[in-house]
Parts: sequence; C-alpha cells; structure tokens
Amino acid sequence: MMNAYWSDRRRPIYESKQQIYFVSACKHGSFRKAAAALNINQSTLSRRILGIEDMAGKKLLSRSIHGVKPTTDGERFLLRAELALDIIAKIDC
Repeated sequence: MMNAYWSDRRRPIYESKQQIYFVSACKHGSFRKAAAALNINQSTLSRRILGIEDMAGKKLLSRSIHGVKPTTDGERFLLRAELALDIIAKIDC
C-alpha cells in the first residue's frame, strides 16, 4: 500500500500530494509536462499515478502516445481530488 490511510468503510484516503500529482497529470494531459510543472522526475510521477490506481483498484488514466486523459472513473476521482485540494487551500488561508 502506498502512503494512504484507510477509512472504516475500507476506502483509501489519499494524501494531498497524490491528489496534486493526479490533477496535474490530467490538467497537462502528459506525464512529461506534469512532471516538469511539479519539478519531479517523469518516472516518479508515473509510479505515483500507478500507485494511486492500485489503491483505487481501478484504471484512472487512459495512456496513449498522445498523452493521458482520465477514464470515467478517473473523471470522478479528478472531481473529488480538486474539491479536496480546494478545501485544503481554504483551510490553509
């Protein structure tokens, strides 16, 4: 398991950094561009995203030579991740 806590309903609770990585990959449509924006290695980002998918038990990103885009499950995860990050940003103010 990759840096996640589990709720009493047996659903993983993702760290904000994981959510930031996922949102960035979706927004940039590319691991390369997202990794550059996050100032991390592309392979590190790719491994982190695979870890998120492993914890979710679902494929969240569709990968192709043209980049990445969220799957249907990924779209739901993206909306929740963006909401969680927005709430965290408001708390930190």
